[in-house]
Amino acid sequence: MAGVSFEGIDQILGKFGKPIGIPSYKPYNSQGSEDFLQNYFGMIGLPIEMVTAFPADAPVVLLTAQAAADAQIVSKIEASLKSGHHVVITSGLLKALRGRGIERIAELESSGRVALVNRFIVGRGDVVKGEKPILVPQITYRTNDSWELVSAIDGDNGWPLLHDADYLDGQLQVLTIPENFADLYALPEPVLNAFRRVIGGALPVYLEAPGKVSLFAYDNGTFLVHNFRDEPVTAKAIVPGDAGSLENLVSGESLPLVKVDAPSRVGQPPAERTSAAEFVLPPHSFRVFQRR
Repeated sequence: MAGVSFEGIDQILGKFGKPIGIPSYKPYNSQGSEDFLQNYFGMIGLPIEMVTAFPADAPVVLLTAQAAADAQIVSKIEASLKSGHHVVITSGLLKALRGRGIERIAELESSGRVALVNRFIVGRGDVVKGEKPILVPQITYRTNDSWELVSAIDGDNGWPLLHDADYLDGQLQVLTIPENFADLYALPEPVLNAFRRVIGGALPVYLEAPGKVSLFAYDNGTFLVHNFRDEPVTAKAIVPGDAGSLENLVSGESLPLVKVDAPSRVGQPPAERTSAAEFVLPPHSFRVFQRR
C-alpha cells in the first residue's frame, strides 16, 4: 500500500508550488477546549495554515479557543477588523473571551445551553437535513446589528451555525462547533459549502462537496482534492473568472470551467464571474489540477 501511494505522489510532487491555507493563530504552548480542531477543518475542505504570530495583514483569519491564551487577542481582533479584514472565531473562543472585551465588537455570547439539531437553513434558502442529529452550543445575539448566514433548527427555535456581524470596515464571523468535532462531517453539503465559501476567503479555489473531502492548495495555481470517504463523490472546484479549464496533472484530461452563479467570497472584491468544474472522485483517491 505504501509503495503504491509513493508511486502516485512521485508523478505530481514536483508540480506543486508552496502550500497555502487559511491562517489559524495558535500561540506558543497554548491549549484550549478546541485542541486539534484544525484537523477536523481540513477534513471538511478547509485547508489550514497554523501560525504562531497573529496574522495582522491576512484578509481572513480563523481563531479557535487556543487563541484565548494571548492576553491581547481581543485588541488584535479589533485592529484586524478596523483594517477591513475578516475574523472568524469559533463558539469555543467566543465563550473563552466572555468578559474580556469581545462584547464591544459584537453582542454575541454562548448561552451555556445546547440544542439537538438535524435541520439547517443556508442564507434564505430551503431547509436541508443532516445525516443525523448533532449537539451544538446555543449562541445568542442581538438582532439589530448581525445576522445568521447558516442556521440550525430544532422545532420552532433556531440558532446560528455561522453568524456575521459588521464592525467598522471589517466583519466578524462566529462559527458554531458541534460538541463532537467529528459531527462536522455529518453536516449537509450546502452547509459545508457555505463554510468553505465564507471561511475560504482569499484562497484561489474552494470546494463544493460532502464532508471528508479535503482540499490542498498551492501558490502556483495547482490544487489537490482527496476523497477520504468509503464511497465515490461528485465534487466541484469553484474559481473566480469565467475563462480557461482545469488540467488533470496525472491523466492530462482537461475539464472546462463553466460559469456559475455564486455569492461573492469573503476577503475578496465582489467577483463579476465565477466558474466551476465538476468531477468524480472514487473512494480514498485524489485528483490534482492546475488552472489553465
